[in-house]
Amino acid sequence: VAFALDGDWQPESGMPVRSADNCLVIHVMTPREGETAGDAGSVRRLGNADAWKNLAERTEEFNTLAEEQDPEGAGLLPEDGEKPSAEGQMEDLYRTADSLSLRFARLYRRLLAGLALAGTAVTLAFLVYDEGQMTPMILLCGAALLCAAWLQWQAKRTECHRRFIEYRVLAEALRVQAFLRYAGSRLQVHRLMSWTQQDETTWILCAMCAMNAMPPPEKNRDIHDCWVEGQRSYHQRAGTRTAARERKNERILRIALRISILFYLGTLVYELTVGGALLPPVMTVRDPEFIRTLIKILLGAVSAGTLFMASYYGKMSLGRVTGDHEKMVRFYEKAADRMVRCGQDEQILEVLVREELAENANWSSYQRDNAPELNI
Repeated sequence: VAFALDGDWQPESGMPVRSADNCLVIHVMTPREGETAGDAGSVRRLGNADAWKNLAERTEEFNTLAEEQDPEGAGLLPEDGEKPSAEGQMEDLYRTADSLSLRFARLYRRLLAGLALAGTAVTLAFLVYDEGQMTPMILLCGAALLCAAWLQWQAKRTECHRRFIEYRVLAEALRVQAFLRYAGSRLQVHRLMSWTQQDETTWILCAMCAMNAMPPPEKNRDIHDCWVEGQRSYHQRAGTRTAARERKNERILRIALRISILFYLGTLVYELTVGGALLPPVMTVRDPEFIRTLIKILLGAVSAGTLFMASYYGKMSLGRVTGDHEKMVRFYEKAADRMVRCGQDEQILEVLVREELAENANWSSYQRDNAPELNI
């Protein structure tokens, strides 16, 4: 009971600092022989029942989705005919978690794009209704609002944002643990997770505990190519793709800024020469108010376009993702050099685990702030 509720245990190394708020102990009152029955058979629940219920629901949710999901992508470990069953199980579970994360990431981005488009449509439709005196546009504005409300409901119903992040965290933890076992290390990922990671994703902590309830690995294998070099190559490719998307976003925003400045200068010239802003008009036009309305709509359209970019690409955190990839490329280059000079030992493996967990925790932290929402 003390082990379950208070984490009262001593590991082989390190301190037993672990979040145990999710544990529940069911105590069935049972008298000793010769004692009066009293309250025999009554049940007491010790611990945090609500947190335990949440953990059980999250686990059941993942298992249900996993039964419906066909794993995508290639395996993690080399196909050399020596893959032990434990590592194979972790690899299979990794592919399932990875596929689920990708599935909900695609849904999340589609909903994010839809909400960004709906917000832009609401802004443009109301602008044309207000400035252009086009009454039917209010119907389009209402339709865009209804569409946005439906997309918001879909995001809440599917919980795609939370699932995308949590299943990615699980996949990364499983990937690291599979590499550790393949290398012959007895390090366990759940014992190296930070307090924040334990507290935010307790069910993943417990999942990793369950996956490690098996005999320790018996053979040491070289993981330089499949882990260190493989991850360096991945981060290099992913960083290049993300940086290209970031440059595209910045280029579009610069173009929008230049167009806005040109429209402003054109408006200023128009008001000085035709509108009589400071001096008497030097020329006349047939319908000056129509031109003013057109200018307002055009400027509003450019602003609505930047709103779309901010609502979609802004929630991608492209700059931070690119920076993370660049940092991890440099880290794996250093780690590879260290392994070449000093060999593969427990110290370098622990450093690899801690850095990958920290990078994943950092990613999930800022991704949680990017929930799909309507911005107008």
